[in-house]
Amino acid sequence: MKKSISILFGLVFVLMLAMYFSPQTKSYAAAVPKAEQVTYCASKNSKVFHKCSCIRMKLVKSANVVKFNSREEAVKSGRHACKICKP
Repeated sequence: MKKSISILFGLVFVLMLAMYFSPQTKSYAAAVPKAEQVTYCASKNSKVFHKCSCIRMKLVKSANVVKFNSREEAVKSGRHACKICKP
């Protein structure tokens, strides 16, 4: 029993060291130039716009997604902000 506990603590220690010394990965958003970033999305069939990361957007088929580069652009299209993600 003591041997298995010490092995477990050893594995946890090695994993913590690996996480501490691993290089940080850049997010996709940081790699994409600012002019190409799309921050707001909506369904063609809806009058509500969302952050593209909103859980409600996961329900929309990709063929029906409309993308906006700014909040103003989304509002000018006649849509209002989602009450869940509050873009």
